[in-house]
Amino acid sequence: MGKNKNKKFKSGCNLLYFAPLLSIDYDKLDANPFDETAFTYGDWFRARGAEKIDLKSQFASQKHAADDNESYIVQKKNNGYNGTVQVTCLPPEFFEKICLMENFIETDETVPLAFATGWEYKEQGVKCRRILWNCDLTQLPSITHTTESGDLAIDSDSININASGLEGMRSITAVCTEGEDAYTNFFTSVLMPSDFGMSNIMISGPSEVTVDGDTITLTAATLPAGAAVTWTSLDTDNATVTSGGVVTAVAAGTATIKCALTSDPTVFATKTITVNAATVGG
Repeated sequence: MGKNKNKKFKSGCNLLYFAPLLSIDYDKLDANPFDETAFTYGDWFRARGAEKIDLKSQFASQKHAADDNESYIVQKKNNGYNGTVQVTCLPPEFFEKICLMENFIETDETVPLAFATGWEYKEQGVKCRRILWNCDLTQLPSITHTTESGDLAIDSDSININASGLEGMRSITAVCTEGEDAYTNFFTSVLMPSDFGMSNIMISGPSEVTVDGDTITLTAATLPAGAAVTWTSLDTDNATVTSGGVVTAVAAGTATIKCALTSDPTVFATKTITVNAATVGG
């Protein structure tokens, strides 16, 4: 099959669930961007008669297969997704718990909650379950008409969604396959990145240092929390870095500082540091 130039994720799904995002504790996120306890989700509820998921990933770089079609999913980069989810009929819970409509009536105060979407599909014959966190409605649900074989016109509910990582929360999607613990427990509660064994890293700290004996200290937040990291300067002529993230200026210019998980160097983050010349007379 030819390459999907539109870079879309398309899936016929057997199971489709939604769960509202009830609250976010930003104080916890400020302390640790990967603190999963900062997110409180409601219970999953099922949408019957799931028909199609058609999500376009933004600037995606990794490819996965779904229903034997090429699709593009980004795991380690927060690029986001947008597109449509189509079902035969949205359950009442969607309007009540996510759209926050009373008696299915929209009011001026109606501000839909963010939500998680989880679904099951087959990837080259293997059952998979995927979760997409932090979804938002780009508009309230609409009714459309489609035509199937036999020219039978049916009503279906189509929702337009957008998903992007919260600041610091770069994990927006994960997948598991039949036989894994996460697969078995998938719809019992909203699973978080750690349930999938996902890893991530984020660097914080100053972005400038001066060549006059000045130093700055960088810190790394990791998923899993507290994981060992390895610091490296990719431009030692301009700055060096210790095993504790202390950066020392060497010569004016820029230096890229890299921080990688010691257990898996393929998981890393970088930060560009501006090295300023020493102050005249300093």
